[in-house]
Amino acid sequence: MKKEIKIYVDGQEIRLEQGGAIVRGSKGYLQCRFSFSDGWQKMKKVAVFSEGYGFKKEYAVPITGDVCHIPDAVTDGRRIYIKVVGMKENVVITTRVCALDQEG
Repeated sequence: MKKEIKIYVDGQEIRLEQGGAIVRGSKGYLQCRFSFSDGWQKMKKVAVFSEGYGFKKEYAVPITGDVCHIPDAVTDGRRIYIKVVGMKENVVITTRVCALDQEG
């Protein structure tokens, strides 16, 4: 069973709805479940993860059925930074960044 992090996306805003205690170093265990506002319907969506706020090294993961896994490469730091990019025809939406704190 995977630990599920719930995230709500409305326009360019993104917020953690539910996370709980996350212990850094977890591998193959974490996933995000997204809820999207109407403006995101029928868009192709990608979650972008990083260990640093500046996203110098980032990992894009397709969101399928409003769910995606959190890459193991970002689970060793104190925080996981997350943003979402949506694409439909010639429209691209990018959210702000939210941070998921990790213990341990």
